[in-house]
Amino acid sequence: GLQRLRDGLLAHGGRADLPFALVEQGSRPAQRVVTGTLHALPELARRHAVACPALLILGDVAALAPRLHWFGAPPLDALHEAPLADAA
Repeated sequence: GLQRLRDGLLAHGGRADLPFALVEQGSRPAQRVVTGTLHALPELARRHAVACPALLILGDVAALAPRLHWFGAPPLDALHEAPLADAA
């Protein structure tokens, strides 16, 4: 899962502070976006109960998600602790 992916990326030189955006149900009315850094990826996905289908975007472009969201609710991240029902 995401923990194995994260561990593999870190083991091969990935930055722990690399931004990610995890997009669940992309382009659908139920779309949600969870953002954070690679180090916290598995924990944030679990905390927000992200389910498939989901798209993982890695890199500095993912840090733009809070400013560029054009569809659905604003991204969820470690600093935004609202219950998911309230965020949708």
